[in-house]
Amino acid sequence: MLLTAGAHGGSISRQGLSLRPIVFFGLISYSLYLWHWPLIVLLKEGVPTPELSHALQLGAFLLSVALAWFSWRVIERPWRDPAIKSRTILLGTAVSAALIVAAGTALVVSKGWPSRYPPQVVRVADMLHPLKATPSQKDRCFLTKVMPTRDYDVAFCRDRRDPNNRNILLMGDSHSAHLWYGLHNRYTQLNILQYAFAGCKPVLKQQPLVESRCAAMMRDVFDNYLGQRRIDWVILAANWSPQDLPALIETLDWLRARHSRRSGRAGDPLPAAATQTAGAFDAPARQGARRSLSQSGRC
Repeated sequence: MLLTAGAHGGSISRQGLSLRPIVFFGLISYSLYLWHWPLIVLLKEGVPTPELSHALQLGAFLLSVALAWFSWRVIERPWRDPAIKSRTILLGTAVSAALIVAAGTALVVSKGWPSRYPPQVVRVADMLHPLKATPSQKDRCFLTKVMPTRDYDVAFCRDRRDPNNRNILLMGDSHSAHLWYGLHNRYTQLNILQYAFAGCKPVLKQQPLVESRCAAMMRDVFDNYLGQRRIDWVILAANWSPQDLPALIETLDWLRARHSRRSGRAGDPLPAAATQTAGAFDAPARQGARRSLSQSGRC
């Protein structure tokens, strides 16, 4: 409406929209739109502060305006010249697209060009990469909800073992999967076996609405696996809630009744306190679970 009202005559809106600063920003508006956001993102990535200062914001604005004017003057304005042939425009567009594709391909092949960072930074970033499978053995021993059950590596995750070492079974959801890397590297003299499924609590009785694969996996572990294998410790880890307490206590009692001789001894590699709070087979585990869940609502 403002544009329509100022289209004819000497209205206030026409006079205002005719001011040179307004006209200038109107000309570069699209280029300014394209430039401002990448600059802000790069600044936030490069400056070690949660919020940009007013000086940095002003600098980003002025640089965006300068780059917008440059791209409007060198790229946008010449291409609107009717004297330029369509063939030239098509060729220029094709070359530009090819250069962009080549640059993107180079970044993908080089995995983001990590050599631009110091080696220490690359190692830390590699450990924190969300798609890395090693820390939790995702897509091998830790099943996500989109991962087919057949991809679970039974031979490696459950059955591999050194007969001279004790066997530790790590069970639970993603919280248990995150423990595998530390246990595996800290206790190299133990066989750290893993049975983890996203959102699956390691208890005998599952909630009615739990995913069917979770219930089937837990039945297999409690009904078959634990009775057929020599397991010295079981570590139960999950995103516990107070509602899980009855099922957790029942599971600990079940494990203790069937494996009371394997609840750990003084001098064993895993500290007694760790095995108790993680869910080993002794009574203090039940008491600790009850206290933790009732006080904090999470174990």
